[in-house]
Amino acid sequence: MKEDGRIVAFSAGLFLIRLVIGVVLFARGSQILFYWWTGIGMEDYAAYLDLHGLNFLIGSHGWAWVFGLVQFVGGILIIFGLMTRLSALLNALVMLMLLTMVEYTGGFFMVLYGWGEHGETVYQGGIEYTLVLGAVLFGLFLTGAGNYSLDVGFAVKRKEKPAATAE
Repeated sequence: MKEDGRIVAFSAGLFLIRLVIGVVLFARGSQILFYWWTGIGMEDYAAYLDLHGLNFLIGSHGWAWVFGLVQFVGGILIIFGLMTRLSALLNALVMLMLLTMVEYTGGFFMVLYGWGEHGETVYQGGIEYTLVLGAVLFGLFLTGAGNYSLDVGFAVKRKEKPAATAE
């Protein structure tokens, strides 16, 4: 099947969105799991979740592990366009949980709150960033990865039935 300009533009747009969102998720997950890029790490993130009441069922450490792994692994999968719908849905659910249970108390905008003990910038909650991430992730869940992805290479191809000949 020959692609027209709209399909190429659509797939290129999805590739760009996947690349940016995947890098953001990879970076967020690695901050939680590995302290990369001035990350707060597992212990501090678990304490942050516990402070906001996200400690039911598996505890705040369990949720920190879930959120870190879903964002880290999901970010990598989204970048390459592999299992994109599943990764996007799981990450959208993580954003929904963070939005409704943790960040809603900070208002809408993410604003500068002050400086921490070690001179780092501290931000007050705010849902705007998580809302945008969640909406884009849900959009990726709805659309899929596009033609420029590994999902296309691993997709199950339907066999078309031969057209019936009229006699």
